[in-house]
Amino acid sequence: MREFATRMTVPPGGYFYKVPETGDEVLGGTLMQAVDMVRKIYFRNKIAIPSDLSARVEHFICLHVPESFCKGEYEPGDEQFRVINPREIRNEATKLTRIKLKWGPEKFLAPIELSEKRARVCAGCGCNARNVCTTCNGLKDYVVKAIGSRTTSVDSQLGVCSVCSCIAKAKVHISVEALREVRPVSGTAAYPDHCWMVKEGII
Repeated sequence: MREFATRMTVPPGGYFYKVPETGDEVLGGTLMQAVDMVRKIYFRNKIAIPSDLSARVEHFICLHVPESFCKGEYEPGDEQFRVINPREIRNEATKLTRIKLKWGPEKFLAPIELSEKRARVCAGCGCNARNVCTTCNGLKDYVVKAIGSRTTSVDSQLGVCSVCSCIAKAKVHISVEALREVRPVSGTAAYPDHCWMVKEGII
């Protein structure tokens, strides 16, 4: 099983886990807290609690964060997550910042209430790839250029959208009009039906 290479750093996206038997998702402030939350889900559903639950949670997190964050062996059947090239992310971020310069922040940014609603959808989405460091390779600078100091209550849970290679914590703040202008970057890629991009008629 994979395990954290160091215990001194919080994994990108936090301590999160999806219970395979029930589909419940948890996010803890610490690994111990996340494991305890999972244990309670098993108990509530009268399911036998695995003896190696802590190791399972840690391994699950390791499959969703940058590979260098963990050490150890992969297990047979581990899902292979799409590797997103930082260049793709920078290209998408650059297109958005160009539109901001063209339109100005008033027209470029969505209402903060809408951003919060979108962010909560992304946080629980399977396309929310947490195995990409959004503060590395200068990506943090792109976020600041696009949205300034704006944040949502779930920023720590947001990674990169595996459909369009956009930094989620920035994308949720962009207006419908601006996103429609860069819509061709996603090509024919399929967003899930629950995606706010679909609900808002952007794609």
